[in-house]
Amino acid sequence: MARKKPEVSELSTKLLLVELGSEKRWKRLAVIGALGAGALGGVAFGVMRVLDTRDVAARDAAWSSLNTCLLGDALKDGETPVSRISSIQLAVLGVPIEKRSKQASEPAWPASCATQAFALQEHTGNTPLGEAAKALAVALKADGTATADLRAQVEPVYREAAALKLEAKPDAAATPAPKPAAPLFTSDAFRALPKFLSGSFSLSSVRDVPSSGQKIHFLIDQHDMPEGPVLCTATATDPTVHCLKIPPAVATLSPGLRLLGTTDDRARPFYFAGDRGQLGVFPPEGRGAIDAGVTLGASARADGSIALLLKRDTGKDVRLVVHPATGLAIERSLLQPTDLDPAGQVGLSWDWVIYKGPAKAGTPSHLFARKIEGAPGVASPAIDVGEIDEPAPADKADKDAPIVVCRTDEALAVRVRGARVDTLALFAGGRWGSPVKLSTRGGALTCRGIEAVTTSVEHAIEGDKDYATVSQSRCNSSGCTPVSVPLKQILAGVAEIVPADASGIVAVDVAGKLGILWNGGPLGGLRMRFGAADRMKEAVDTIVADGREGSGEAKLSSFVGLKVLPGNGFAVLLVNTTSGVKAFRLDGEGRVAALQATL
Repeated sequence: MARKKPEVSELSTKLLLVELGSEKRWKRLAVIGALGAGALGGVAFGVMRVLDTRDVAARDAAWSSLNTCLLGDALKDGETPVSRISSIQLAVLGVPIEKRSKQASEPAWPASCATQAFALQEHTGNTPLGEAAKALAVALKADGTATADLRAQVEPVYREAAALKLEAKPDAAATPAPKPAAPLFTSDAFRALPKFLSGSFSLSSVRDVPSSGQKIHFLIDQHDMPEGPVLCTATATDPTVHCLKIPPAVATLSPGLRLLGTTDDRARPFYFAGDRGQLGVFPPEGRGAIDAGVTLGASARADGSIALLLKRDTGKDVRLVVHPATGLAIERSLLQPTDLDPAGQVGLSWDWVIYKGPAKAGTPSHLFARKIEGAPGVASPAIDVGEIDEPAPADKADKDAPIVVCRTDEALAVRVRGARVDTLALFAGGRWGSPVKLSTRGGALTCRGIEAVTTSVEHAIEGDKDYATVSQSRCNSSGCTPVSVPLKQILAGVAEIVPADASGIVAVDVAGKLGILWNGGPLGGLRMRFGAADRMKEAVDTIVADGREGSGEAKLSSFVGLKVLPGNGFAVLLVNTTSGVKAFRLDGEGRVAALQATL
């Protein structure tokens, strides 16, 4: 029987035993040990290479995930991570907190990115990037309202990542950051807008007319501005506001100038100096005062004439004075003290004399109207418009006009000031409707078609914030509908973008829509909500301008104060900034366009 050949492994073992038994065994052992160590080292090196590659991949994935969560899409030219985060903050702050995440249990942006920042720190360890990622993660986790200034934590992370040449790729598994806001005017674009005239005037020196029409006339009654006091006129379509220097004879009486009453669309306003014209009533050319007295109303006409309702120092009656474009004035006594309520509520607008009669024998006061027509200085017999059971303001220091009027081609609306709320009457279709009580008091009166709207802002200071409430009464021939819009409600408790004081918020009705504009501070910018008054809570914020200097470095807003001037179908917004006053037009579609002034 043939003998089986030994296996190769068996031969190798035998040879090894023989060698170990020889005198060279120690040298052989050393060689084999070295070979074994080398083999193990090679295996270890290979394993470390695999582990290192995996950790780098995890680090890169964590970086891409954080970048997607924090910034969203790739940065545009000129953008930085800080400026992108600032733009996202601008957008997010207009969304109620409860609507910022898909589920109530999930944190909203940017707190939602804390997990990715911690993951980056885990895969970078005690490196500069790891330390920066940890600091950012802690800051993100604490920022549940998107109002923290994260610049100090964001910049080191991106600086260290750039040093390592990390490349962020879109991460489909990560929830991307909200879309950044697209301000109508970026901070750079806003600064580049021309100032209104020199821009060197206070908004408190701007005097408009409470009775609105197709044009907006306003005075800047500030004698120490470079242009001196000026008269400006804006329309709904012209991108230029046309301003004129006030004639020298009138300018010398500034400050203390006013525009009173109404002005026809083809006429120029007259000037009233002193307390309601007691120092003089001046024509547009300012060739000298044509009259003087306590002016209760005025109606400037397209033919250059003006009708005045005056109280002279020499009598107690109310006198109608008509100054033709040329020739002598015609003056007649129109109303006796017994014709008026004790508060003397009377006005003249667009040739309508409106006054409130006295209460008699326990019956309420009545509103009366007389039209100036026919021969100069003649008014039609009084029309009894109806009862007004709201008493006049008891405060003699109340400086608001007792009677305000607005007009369209279809109607004329008259608002009478009351002690608690105002009363409104409409003239349309050749007849007067009965007076109706409003839910508001004061504010701006605007007209659209046969509808009249009053818009008022009631301020409520809490700490260093003004939680104002905007109120409207919308009236037509069928009656009035009240609407109340509390700022605290529409901002969903985000205190950081609440205006600091009364100068930081304005409201206006434009073509039947409500516009609320406010200074949201350094984080919030100049913001606007525009739409139906009863839908303001659901409306989306429009960022008119980013108020921060440069790329969001400033901690203070560049907006100082706001003033709105209402007209029929449009409004003029004046914005005082740290670099001067700028002007905008707001139209019925909610569009905001920059205005420039000519002089």
